[in-house]
Amino acid sequence: GEPAAFLMGVPDYNQVLKRINGRLGPVGLLKFLWYSRRITDIRVMTMGVKEAYRKRGIEGLLYLESFKAAMKRGYVHAEMSWVLEDNVLMRRGCELMGGTAYKKYRIFEKPRFLLRGRWGAGTEMGLPTLVWNLKRAMAVVGSVALTERLARA
Repeated sequence: GEPAAFLMGVPDYNQVLKRINGRLGPVGLLKFLWYSRRITDIRVMTMGVKEAYRKRGIEGLLYLESFKAAMKRGYVHAEMSWVLEDNVLMRRGCELMGGTAYKKYRIFEKPRFLLRGRWGAGTEMGLPTLVWNLKRAMAVVGSVALTERLARA
């Protein structure tokens, strides 16, 4: 068959780096090796389920089997890294397992100046983007020239 999902978890080396204060000299290297054996947390760096297999319980099975394997190796905590605030399926899965969100990740984007014809982006553009584009156009073209072009459109 073909793979339907994947999950990649790695030991949380931040626990080790915290103990050596980020210094990796000869003593720091020995401490790194020593404390690496005492890591108790894992970080789930990435996870994915093909769209055709979503909402069928595969996510829960993937979590369960991965965390069982981690517990066999002595890990007691897991952190789901970089789950976006609007990723409802991932957040719900974490909450159903008893997890709590302690950070929120958002992606902010500066709106771009759209140079499309009047039929291009008229209805799909949000009001803040439209206002920003209008201000930018006034700064580039000039308010008089812009008014004349809009009147001709």
